[in-house]
Amino acid sequence: MAEDRRVFLPCAISCDGAFLTHSQGLVKIPSQDKADAFLPCYNRGDLLLHPDNPITVAPQANEDWLMEIRRQTAAAMEQSPIVIREAYKEFEKIFGRSYGNPFFEEYMTEDADVVLIGMGTLSTPCKVAIRKMRQEGKKVGLVRMRWFRPFAAEELAKTLSRFKAVGSSTVTSPSAPPISAACWPRRFARPCMRAPNDRPWWALFAAWAGAKFWCRT
Repeated sequence: MAEDRRVFLPCAISCDGAFLTHSQGLVKIPSQDKADAFLPCYNRGDLLLHPDNPITVAPQANEDWLMEIRRQTAAAMEQSPIVIREAYKEFEKIFGRSYGNPFFEEYMTEDADVVLIGMGTLSTPCKVAIRKMRQEGKKVGLVRMRWFRPFAAEELAKTLSRFKAVGSSTVTSPSAPPISAACWPRRFARPCMRAPNDRPWWALFAAWAGAKFWCRT
């Protein structure tokens, strides 16, 4: 996705701590043939650094080019959801595994009244807790973000509007406010939500390792 010429932006894959670095889990390792079929050969094309092709790869630019670079970056980011969806479809075709919505996962949300929303490996203990609460008759589900940029704010807002309450938490606290900010008060999210007096009750809480519990509503 990052090397697709419609995007061509760096892609950061985060590794959150605690649940990932201090625990064990089963993984599926595909065959080398399937991995080679899915991953394209690295080819910079006409952007290859060569004496016969003078280009700059420096991070600095003068003011007359700075905003043009920012405009190109913004345009590439707008194209990225299209490329991401294409990559997920190709992955399903080659590996025979589908992950549904590329941007967020829904877990036991079909009849849920309350959902937790977050991202990263916190979803694993959340799913365990949800299954336990389901056994107690509580209608709880999970929405796990897969991508933070691009952020599927409008689609996520439509999904969250189905529930009575939303709890926002991740392994680290800084990502909870951006999720709520993107889905709750901004102008593009409001038309997707219900009437002002009938919107989901929202709670922000921290659940990172070693932290005291706190909640803000």
